[in-house]
Amino acid sequence: EAREAARRACWRTGRLTAKEVPEPKPATAKAKAAGDDGKGRRGEGANAAAAAARSRARARDAARDYLAFERDVQRIQPHQYLALCRAETAGVVRVSVEWDDTPAVDAARRALVRKGLRGEKAAEVEVAVKDGVKRLLRPAAERETRARLRDDAIRRAVRDFGANVAALILAPPMRPAAPVVGLDPAHRTGCKIAAVSATGAVLAAAVVHPRREDSDAAGGGEA
Repeated sequence: EAREAARRACWRTGRLTAKEVPEPKPATAKAKAAGDDGKGRRGEGANAAAAAARSRARARDAARDYLAFERDVQRIQPHQYLALCRAETAGVVRVSVEWDDTPAVDAARRALVRKGLRGEKAAEVEVAVKDGVKRLLRPAAERETRARLRDDAIRRAVRDFGANVAALILAPPMRPAAPVVGLDPAHRTGCKIAAVSATGAVLAAAVVHPRREDSDAAGGGEA
């Protein structure tokens, strides 16, 4: 009874919040000295730190709309929750569910506190009930709520993807028929280019890098 009351209360009164995780502080000189035993190791450590910093910067930029996010559990959109999950996995934000656990406490009290119990014993049971809800029931209800949000979001994403693919597959051919060149721009992984004939046959496909990091570092411009 108490668990069901907590589940309903968390879903009804829950508010999903996301807060940005502070960027980790760089390792101290003492820690670096203890972990590095040569120039090679120091170079590897510096490269790994730089790569981690770039990865975090990209993840933070992708989650810029969710660094200080707050929304009712029942009103959050599926794409928003999936974006929050990606940002949380990347270590950019910390997501939590805030909700009123009064109904769960009342249900647990009704189930555990016997009628006629008074005085110190009743007070001790009351304290135990509140502690149990806080330490055990509350985290469980939050996990179940987030699992429900994730399942709903994934089902919606699959449905939308299927609808988009169906629209592309069932789209009528272009009139008048003509060769088409498609471009998928990207900086880090390169721009994907493909050319198809008027009948839909693939003529060519390639990946180009308009601006390479090594060229920029060397003062170069376009590749």
